[in-house]
Amino acid sequence: MSATSAAALAVGLTASGAMPRSEAATAACLLAFLVYLAVALWAFAEPRLGRVWVAFSLVIAASLTIVAVITPALLDPGVRF
Repeated sequence: MSATSAAALAVGLTASGAMPRSEAATAACLLAFLVYLAVALWAFAEPRLGRVWVAFSLVIAASLTIVAVITPALLDPGVRF
């Protein structure tokens, strides 16, 4: 889950032109570590396993959708950000 979130964040930061690709990847990995820590704490504190699975599935699906939509635009040389 944190890997897909980090990938979506890195692609989003690169696509928005906010920072270069290498800095976006570093920032996304640092933020993903904090997200992973928070999610792990929540998952152990949550009494219902079904709620954890639903949340994980939704976040992963959203992250992969973001990456799938933005990545082709980054690979197209005619698109300028």
